Parts: sequence; C-alpha cells; structure tokens
Amino acid sequence: MLEYIRKRSSSVYVLIALGVIILVFIFWGGDSGDKAGGGQGLVAVVGGERISVKEYENVLGRQTEYFRGIFKGQLNDEMLKKLDLKKRTLDGLVNRALAVQEADRQGILISGKDVQGAIAAMQVFQQNGVFDNDLYQSTLKANRLNAAEFEKSVKDEMAAAKIQGKAAEGVKAADDEVRDAYLTEMRKINLEYLEVPPSRF
Repeated sequence: MLEYIRKRSSSVYVLIALGVIILVFIFWGGDSGDKAGGGQGLVAVVGGERISVKEYENVLGRQTEYFRGIFKGQLNDEMLKKLDLKKRTLDGLVNRALAVQEADRQGILISGKDVQGAIAAMQVFQQNGVFDNDLYQSTLKANRLNAAEFEKSVKDEMAAAKIQGKAAEGVKAADDEVRDAYLTEMRKINLEYLEVPPSRF
C-alpha cells in the first residue's frame, strides 16, 4: 500500500490531470465580475510575468464558490477568514507562475496538440462524450475569455504540473517514515483518570 501511494503521488500524469481539472473549475461557472474597477492593475509580478487583478479575482471567486458548495450555505465570514482564501489564491498564482518559468528554463515544451487533446478530454466541453466546439466557445464567452487566453492557461497549467511532477520524482520516503508520519497524525490515546476533590486533602 505504501509503495502504491508513493508511485501515484509522483506521477506526472496524475498531477497534470489534477491541474487541468482545477483549471476548468476556476473558469467554470458565472462571471465573478469586475467590481470597482477590478481587472485593472496588478496584484503581483513574478519574474516579469504579470498577475492581473482580473485573474486574481476570477480565481478567488471560483474558490469561494467551491467552499460555499462544500459547506452548503454555512460558510460565514469567520470561516472565510480562517480559510485565508485571499492568501491561498495569491500563493497559488505565484507558485504556478514560478513553475511555468522553471519549465521554460528546463526546456519543457507543451505542444499545441497536447493542449488541444487536454481541452477535448474535458467533460465540461463534451456532448455525449464528444468534444463540442460550440459548447466550448459559449462556455468561454460566458466567462469573458477568448480561446487564446484559455488555451494559454491550459498550457501553463500543464507545464507547471510537469515541473512539479519532476520535482516530486526525486522525493522518496522510506516505509518507516511514512508509517511514523501516519501514526503521528492519527494516533489516539486511551486515558483513564480519577478526579479527586481538593477538599479531601
């Protein structure tokens, strides 16, 4: 079992699939809106790559809706504060930008054919299990995206997933380390005690 977990956790294909699913989720759903001039300006510049307010707000909006769905309307301001979605969102965008830049540095290439194949395999763009170009275009339009923007995002996500998978391949954990980490996380203690009132002394 431990060997299986290690193999799967370092699979480039698993990471790419997860990255693409997350990417589709980010862009799927209603428009998050450009409130109060949102979409203008920058939230960060990473190695020359600009992360816009619009991109940040879109991702933050999708993540917020995701957690609202999980908590079924019970997500309040205090819980949102504990989740710290604003920081998580920015960290995620910065990490992706860094991973894409490292992929470029290492010469990891994602072809147009790879991108087209990944998009065609996404169920949100399929009708009866077959890619539907009209559905694809209408979905992008509903999210105020053009095909070039979305395809670049898919390409970046795939490049980031590949570089992260490459890094994970070099990380090996011994059976004892995995077992110890599991026991530390899951250990429960059966404790018996006797309560003695101070007045008896």
